[in-house]
Amino acid sequence: MDQQIVIALISFGAGIFVAIIGFVARYFFDYRIAKRKLQIEEQGSLSAVLGSSQPNLMRATRDLYTRLSNFFEDPDKAREWLEPASTPDKDGYYLNEFVWRLFTFIAWGRITQNAINSLPVAVTKERPDIQRIYQFVDLSNSLLTYTWLFRGFEDYEDRYQGLHIFTGNLDAIAEEGIRLWNEGGQSISRDSFQKLYNSPDNYLHYLRKFIANVCSHRDKTGFIVARMAAMRAVLAGFLAEYSWIIDIPNKKQIYQELQDHLIYATKFDDDNLPFVELVPQNLGELMERYRYKLI
Repeated sequence: MDQQIVIALISFGAGIFVAIIGFVARYFFDYRIAKRKLQIEEQGSLSAVLGSSQPNLMRATRDLYTRLSNFFEDPDKAREWLEPASTPDKDGYYLNEFVWRLFTFIAWGRITQNAINSLPVAVTKERPDIQRIYQFVDLSNSLLTYTWLFRGFEDYEDRYQGLHIFTGNLDAIAEEGIRLWNEGGQSISRDSFQKLYNSPDNYLHYLRKFIANVCSHRDKTGFIVARMAAMRAVLAGFLAEYSWIIDIPNKKQIYQELQDHLIYATKFDDDNLPFVELVPQNLGELMERYRYKLI
């Protein structure tokens, strides 16, 4: 009798154990389904908020990176193609295209940041990929505006906009992009850009002047070339995540190419400015400021 009781108790306990296991398994199964459902819903919500801004920013980044890469393939020749005409409507293709790519990059960067700003803070905190995009845009803008990239250079004229773009003007350029985006049904057409580019009074002439100064001010050309080299390196780091679309150098190659381009920048000044020594250091500090890693 005692043996039968023991067997019964064991059977009863085993049954309870199996039931618990089944309940727990079902719970975790339902939990995983619910979690996946929430993730899908969250992704859908993010897609609805970000819209086409994120893929358009990626495309604008790729387009600007390829233009900068093309410039550094033969910079002496490319500088000749950046010579401005008497009026913007008579500019050559290379200068016009360069301004177009830089403009759309600035515009889509601001549009994407505005979309991210509309997300709940809790969502942004949990999405390092979204944070990285936001940081990337801030860092890229700083490469166009901040004089800190050339901290330690005695010959850098921080009041001269030909060597960088004033922050207020960069904001105005971004706002022009948003205006074209709204008028174009959330797209920025080449025709709308061209009309703005050819008009006598617009903020695009700051971009045009900045790029054209690569060939029009020989004594200061090195600073602009070095700024372009730093931007190309940062764009490459961002595009490394999209290497299935475009071939991007690895981290070691990016730094080596940056060094090579900075060496080229030194040829425009008789004083052998320390671009190679100071720019990578200052760029590293800028990346730390914006909590951004190259790759």
